[in-house]
Amino acid sequence: MKRKFNWGHGILIFYVCFLGTIVFRIVASLGVDISLVVDEYYKEDLNYQEHMEKSHNSSRSDHLTYIHDKVKNKISLFFDTQETVTGEVHFYRASDKSLDFTREFSGKEFTADLSEIKKGKWKLKIEWLTEGLSHYKEVNLFI
Repeated sequence: MKRKFNWGHGILIFYVCFLGTIVFRIVASLGVDISLVVDEYYKEDLNYQEHMEKSHNSSRSDHLTYIHDKVKNKISLFFDTQETVTGEVHFYRASDKSLDFTREFSGKEFTADLSEIKKGKWKLKIEWLTEGLSHYKEVNLFI
C-alpha cells in the first residue's frame, strides 16, 4: 500500500526541524565564553569619578612620552618630570581576559619586551603618581 504525504506529515516534519534547531542553538550557546571585562564592575563604577580626575590630570600635563619600537619589539615609556615616578602599566586584551597582566615601575623610564606577548590589539592602561598627582592614560597598541 502506498502512503501519501498529507498535512499531518508536514506538521510533524516542521516540529522536528524546529526542535532540532532549538537543541542546536542551546548546545552552541553553552560553548560561548561570557566572562566580564571587570569582575567587580559595581566597585569600578563607584571609582569612576576618581578615574576621570586622573585622566584630566594627564591631559593637562605632557609628562608621558611613549615609543613603540616594532623592530626590537619593545615599548618604552618616558616621564618628563623632576620627581621619581611610580606606577603600573596594565596590558589589557579585550578578546581574552586570561592574557591580561600588570607591570609596576619606578623611575623616569619603563621598557617592556613584547616578544612573548600574543599578537593583536592591546590597550595599555598606564597609571602613575608624580608631583603629588595621580595620572592615567590609555594607549592602543598593535603587536
